Amino acid sequence: MDTKAGTDMKADKIKDIVDKLNKLPYKCILFDGKWGIGKTYAVSHALKRKRNVCRISLFGLQDSQQIYHEVLCQFVLRSSMAGTICKKLGAIADRIPVLPEAGEKIKDALGSIVNEKELLLALTGRFTSSHVIVMDDLERTGKNVSFEEVMGIIEELKQCSYLKIILIANTGKMEKTKKKLLKKYNEKVIDRVYHITEKPEKINWGEMGIDAGFISGFLKKHPVKNLRTLQKAQRFYEDVLVYCEAIENETFLQEIRLICFAIVIESTDRLYLKKIKKPKPQKESAVFDRLHNKLDYRIKTRYLTGIRSGQGLTELLIKYFNNQLLVDASMLNAEYQVFLKAGRKANYYKSEEEIQRLLGQWEGEISSTQNLAELNRRMDEYMYFSHILERDTEAVLEQYGSKLRDLLWQAVTGGDEDILEWSVDVYFLSSGKIQKIYEENQRQLKERLVDSYIAYLTKKTSDRKAFEYSYKLKKDFDNSSYKKMIRQKAEQLYTPGSFPIEDMNENKNYTCYNIMYILYHADQEKFLRYCRELDCDKMAAYRIRQIVEAFDKGNN
Repeated sequence: MDTKAGTDMKADKIKDIVDKLNKLPYKCILFDGKWGIGKTYAVSHALKRKRNVCRISLFGLQDSQQIYHEVLCQFVLRSSMAGTICKKLGAIADRIPVLPEAGEKIKDALGSIVNEKELLLALTGRFTSSHVIVMDDLERTGKNVSFEEVMGIIEELKQCSYLKIILIANTGKMEKTKKKLLKKYNEKVIDRVYHITEKPEKINWGEMGIDAGFISGFLKKHPVKNLRTLQKAQRFYEDVLVYCEAIENETFLQEIRLICFAIVIESTDRLYLKKIKKPKPQKESAVFDRLHNKLDYRIKTRYLTGIRSGQGLTELLIKYFNNQLLVDASMLNAEYQVFLKAGRKANYYKSEEEIQRLLGQWEGEISSTQNLAELNRRMDEYMYFSHILERDTEAVLEQYGSKLRDLLWQAVTGGDEDILEWSVDVYFLSSGKIQKIYEENQRQLKERLVDSYIAYLTKKTSDRKAFEYSYKLKKDFDNSSYKKMIRQKAEQLYTPGSFPIEDMNENKNYTCYNIMYILYHADQEKFLRYCRELDCDKMAAYRIRQIVEAFDKGNN
């Protein structure tokens, strides 16, 4: 595209240009710049209180002729003369002295002749005051829309009196074919191009729903140029805020906002991502660069140095932003407790002596903690700072493991057995030692639970509890993590009570099915041999045969 007539400027200048548009000698101007730099915002702000403005996004139009329809609907048909013209058109047919049928045909004919384009051009000829058409997203016209036709329509509209056209585009993202057509029509259709290279300095943040005090300070530290990214960050913050209704600590909520903005901006605009040349992989500098280019490292070191909240809050919100998990109030409350324990000064700024005292305090609180999420977050923070201070943690890790077992078993016996299936990632534990202890305790308690199921089933298989235990056991057996463990323990279930032989009822029938499923898939040969050796009547043999046939067919 020819840029000789272009002018580089900040988006603030857009308002000055639009305010003077009636005095300028141009019928059609183009504001060209990157997405999110504030072009649309500035134009909308400048035209906010003006009448007779039509706004059209070319993104999503199915046909270029829709432009006429949009212009007609947005300001022509709202004027008083539109009604007068329509009445006159109808009166023409009414006055013709012919049969009613002929009159209707003439009305239809007039309707086809006076289409939206012709009606619009006729009505704009009667304008006596300024009218403005804003066409946004010029680069994003759909595949079904002829870009050449769009440019032709703009050229036609330029002929109308008292009508000015503002185009908004990011020609840097325009397809090559469209760029060629734009260059072809540039001299003829577009009278002046303004290149917007910087976002506006003066922005009404309140209109965008962003706290002016916060964002002013934020932008002094971080050179964000994309207004859409800032709006996206604000929406993410408002999303997270829904789960903080019970938290009234303003400082903590401000830290959540800072974390939300950091995550969205660094994920989207990548302000601090370095372009790394391809050095030899064994070089230390290459390893260093890769580490420092990781998203979580950039967020924590560039945006969040000095906050009081623990690292787990940032990890949690990163995963939530990336749709890797759903947050809830309990998760954020656990992070709030970490924040409260940190005191008034962020841990990052504390001296070694202060951190040593804090670690001692945390050690004393481990045994009294009754919340599993809080225990894990506290221990992860403890391990992080203990590593920095080279502190011996073996005794504390044993204490943590003991408390962890108690809390997990309390949850399991309270009916929350699914907690043993939760991934360690749920707690955003960065310490490898904590992760290992947690996963080992999960495994041990799962084994303890499986043992309790099997012990019960070796004695009773006809009640509701037996069915529930057999169902859970079958479900665990299908989990690759537990298959080997259950296969080894399943030997204990080779008893006549595990088969549909005597004292049958619905519970026992389904319980036997689940147990036989495990035995069949653990060792098919042994299972079938045991079935052949069972002493049972013909009805029992029939029931066993039906179940085995279902397994053989894979109908399980």
